Amino acid sequence: MLERSLCSTNIVENLNGSIRQVTRRVKTWKTGTMALRWVATAVIDAKRKFRQLRGYKNISKLVQYLNARDQQLNRAVDEEEMAA
Repeated sequence: MLERSLCSTNIVENLNGSIRQVTRRVKTWKTGTMALRWVATAVIDAKRKFRQLRGYKNISKLVQYLNARDQQLNRAVDEEEMAA
């Protein structure tokens, strides 16, 4: 279930739609920090509307796998640097 949820772009599109809906009300963007504040407000607003991610119980397994993979890649890069 987690794989199916993460393979879809719906999560990102939903967040982008929420940001677009909140920020379209702003008529004048004065500074970059103002834009960041509005985007943060939109993300907080969108957070309340999100449902629970299907397969969320498997996230710890995903994190363990990604950490192990990262260590493998780092070892491979280190070995290449030592060989060069």
